[in-house]
Amino acid sequence: MNTETQQKNNSRLESFNSNISGIPFVEINYDLYKPTRYAGLVYKDTNGEAVQCEAMIKAGYNFILEGEKGLGKTLMIHDLCYSMNIPIVPFNCSSATSEEDLLGRTVVTKDGTFAFQLGVLPIGVMCANKFGRAVIYLDECNAPNPDIQKVLNPIADDRRSCIANNHIFKVNEGCQLVIIGTMNPLSYSGVNSLNEDLVSRFMGMVIKTPPQETMKAIIDWKKVPAEDADRLLILAQDIRNLRNNGSVDYSLSTRDMQQFAVLYSTTLDNMQDHIMAIRRALEMTVLFKMPTEDQRESVKNTIKDVFGVEL
Repeated sequence: MNTETQQKNNSRLESFNSNISGIPFVEINYDLYKPTRYAGLVYKDTNGEAVQCEAMIKAGYNFILEGEKGLGKTLMIHDLCYSMNIPIVPFNCSSATSEEDLLGRTVVTKDGTFAFQLGVLPIGVMCANKFGRAVIYLDECNAPNPDIQKVLNPIADDRRSCIANNHIFKVNEGCQLVIIGTMNPLSYSGVNSLNEDLVSRFMGMVIKTPPQETMKAIIDWKKVPAEDADRLLILAQDIRNLRNNGSVDYSLSTRDMQQFAVLYSTTLDNMQDHIMAIRRALEMTVLFKMPTEDQRESVKNTIKDVFGVEL
């Protein structure tokens, strides 16, 4: 974006509140949307997906990443925005997501007056206009109901705009706004299919669960013995098979296995007992996550077969 365009955009931003009729807007704290490292971590690109996503952001394409939980989808988006120095406006979608969450709502200020708090979509537009480019990141983008998904249509297509508080928020010429969504597979509970008209506005990529050797390489095993790391990988695959045949509702992700490694190591430091550390880590990072007693019994049997310990 050239200097002249930037000056025009800054002028529009300065006059934003004064030129609006109706309820005044709550001031945007743009510092909240400056990119930072997500939890201090760096995404490990195992199959070129980060390279592809970076190219799509540079080209200005909306896209959706689908994949099992714990694969690092959120980490990757935050890491890319940080490395590319692009402001990111994140929002965690759910079945309770409302139009007000996306566009904004009237709030009562400290002095008892009314003001309009912008939602994630107009904030994304304002960040793009202020900084020249921005990303709106919608985690679990298929969780909202179909009617709420339709609110995304005008900002996700060539209009690049939305309406809030009787004001049109539109991405300025020379600025770029990219909308990125992540979603779990439809086999997960609490998710919906994306509307066909919304799907047509996005490209997409399915991130597959890495093979065991790749997963073993990306996890920081800390003090977990190599043979137990291999056992956990086998257990993860066995539980995934149980989920595929409908015996359990939860499968282990790389996040769960990283938790296992951390808890095993800290328990070993405290108790100096390998078997106790294994049991504690399995109980708290594997067994606990099964939602019913029947499922826990199935997983207990699988744990006994793989690790040779009874819980």
